[in-house]
Amino acid sequence: MVATIKRFEKASTLEGVVRANGDERLQREASESLRTSGYAMLTSISCRVVDGILTLRGSVPTFYLKQIAQHYASRTTGVKEIQNQVSVVDTRG
Repeated sequence: MVATIKRFEKASTLEGVVRANGDERLQREASESLRTSGYAMLTSISCRVVDGILTLRGSVPTFYLKQIAQHYASRTTGVKEIQNQVSVVDTRG
């Protein structure tokens, strides 16, 4: 019985490692998609993935760019959900 519990703990740990590696891959791919989008303002947006949920953070000058950031990030295969927390900050003064 004790051996079964240890195997379960190892399997659970292994599953966590696999999930974390998958999240890291998704995070890298989403960041790369923003970086290569052709929109310079999107390079300052950060991406974080936890359990397949991608969170975008940063600021852009228009709502349009906020939506463009979400569009490019959504091209990442394997993302379950996107939480777009990018702020729109009008810098026109």
